[in-house]
Amino acid sequence: MTTRRAAILILLAALGYGPATAADALPRVVSLDVCADQYVLQFADRDQILAVSQDAARDFSYLRDRAQGIPIVRDMSEDVLALKPDAIVRLWGGSERSRLLYARLGIEEIQLGFAETLGDVEASVRQIAAALGHAGRGEEVIAATEAKLASVPPAAPRRAMYLTASGVTSGAGTLMDEMLTLAGLRNSIAEAGYRGWRTVPLEEILRDPPDVFVLGYFDVHTNTHDSWTAAAHPVLEAQIARGDRVEVSGAAITCAAWYLADAVVEIRAALRAPVVGAEARAAR
Repeated sequence: MTTRRAAILILLAALGYGPATAADALPRVVSLDVCADQYVLQFADRDQILAVSQDAARDFSYLRDRAQGIPIVRDMSEDVLALKPDAIVRLWGGSERSRLLYARLGIEEIQLGFAETLGDVEASVRQIAAALGHAGRGEEVIAATEAKLASVPPAAPRRAMYLTASGVTSGAGTLMDEMLTLAGLRNSIAEAGYRGWRTVPLEEILRDPPDVFVLGYFDVHTNTHDSWTAAAHPVLEAQIARGDRVEVSGAAITCAAWYLADAVVEIRAALRAPVVGAEARAAR
């Protein structure tokens, strides 16, 4: 028996780990990564939340203010078990051994689906809200999201390229591609035949530069914009400087969640403003 396994068994004995709460009670939960945090912070009552992940209060966490004062937990079975949760929520991570352990102890593992479309996001909202005992809150959020998108009309169609601070862009078949389309834009990278996420193709930008750059993660201390990234290439910096650009909040696009609509509305509103990009910078 490994030392770690022995320690876990001793911990379980000391805790007197027993069955979960009554069926009619709301589950007490922990979330184990930053995207799970967002769903738990949005849809669970505060007294249901035993702990959130170590990233819940960081600047790329959309609901970081709600995480204040809530204990944090490492994604390690002995730390999770010490809290005696009824359920854990995660998007990524976890070993088969820990899953079997949680199942044997009657702890539900709520797996947040990997969303590839905004329709998948809506399904995740319904799934997690219902699992936490608040299905009605999920429907309210979906309705509010639709109202938010309807509040600002799409911008006039222009060719756009999404760019992260680390020099990554998005082609066809990505959530960001769908978001650009929803904002009223045409994804120049997708039109050039690229799919998925990839390093920004400098040659393509020089050959046929987009009308608008949509910049992500330039405002948070992750995905760092430094001299080693493609985003710092002098050619690309010159193209960004002479064209229009919209910076979206990194916290609004870190996770596949309902508030991606905020980023879409942010892009729409910026592009409908009378001055964007180079002219706006010159006016400062």
